[in-house]
Amino acid sequence: MSSVRRRLVSIGIALLAPLLGASTSGALPFRNGGFEEATLYPDPDGTYRFGSMFVLPPSPLVGWVFAGGGDLEYIGADYWQHAEGNHSLELNGLSAGSISQLFDTTPGATYRVTFAMSGHPGEDGLGAPNTVGRPLSKNVYVAVDNHFFEFSFGTVGITFDEMGWVEHSFEFVAADFYGGMSQLLFASMDQILDPRSSIPACRTLGGCYGPVIDNVRVALVPEPSLLGGVALAALSALRTRAGSARCARTSRRGRASRA
Repeated sequence: MSSVRRRLVSIGIALLAPLLGASTSGALPFRNGGFEEATLYPDPDGTYRFGSMFVLPPSPLVGWVFAGGGDLEYIGADYWQHAEGNHSLELNGLSAGSISQLFDTTPGATYRVTFAMSGHPGEDGLGAPNTVGRPLSKNVYVAVDNHFFEFSFGTVGITFDEMGWVEHSFEFVAADFYGGMSQLLFASMDQILDPRSSIPACRTLGGCYGPVIDNVRVALVPEPSLLGGVALAALSALRTRAGSARCARTSRRGRASRA
C-alpha cells in the first residue's frame, strides 16, 4: 500500500470513533450523494471552500464529513455544468482534500457504488493544455471498508459548460469492521508541491485544480438466487393467469353448447 493510501486509511479510521458513538441513536442510510443538502450557501455562480474545521459532525454537507488533507471546494449552481442537480464537489480547494460518509450495510452483502467524475478545467474554464489547469489528468482515490480503487479523468478539451462527466461504478462486499456500517471515502490524489518550499502549490503550479465528483449512489446488489426466485415467481404467476384464462374460456364454451 502506498504512503498516500496508508495516510488516507489512517485518517478515515481515526474519524470513526466519534461517528460510531453518534450513530447508535438510529439508522444511517447513505444520503446526499448529489451534495444538494448543505448549510453552505455559495453564490449561484461561485464556490465555497471548506476543510479541517468540519472534521466532526455537524458537517456543512449533510451525511458527509471532511476526512483530512487540504480542503474542498463546494461548487454553486451556475459555476459549471453539474452531473445532476445544482451542486458538485471539487476535491481540491487550495490543496488536495478528502471526504467520507459512514452508512448502514449488512456484513457479507454486496453493494454497488456509482458516481460521476470530472475535473476542474483550469482558471479560464476552457480546458486549455496550459499550466493554469494542471495536472491535466485528475485522479481520485476511493476506499470503502477494505476495498481500494483509483480513477482518472482527462480535462483537455472540457469547459465549464461541457464538463464531460464520466460515470464510474464498482462493487464491494461489506465487511464487519464498524458494527454493521461501512465507510466510503473520496480523496484527491492531485497534490502538487512547490519544489522551492515543499508546500502545496495552488495557482502557480495548478494544485488547486483537482477532480470533481457528483451524483454518488450506493445500492444493494441482489443475490443471484434471489433474482432467480423472483423470476420463477413471475413465471409461475404468468402460468397461473394463463391457466385461469383457459379455464374461463372452456367454461364459456360449455355454457354456450348447453344453450
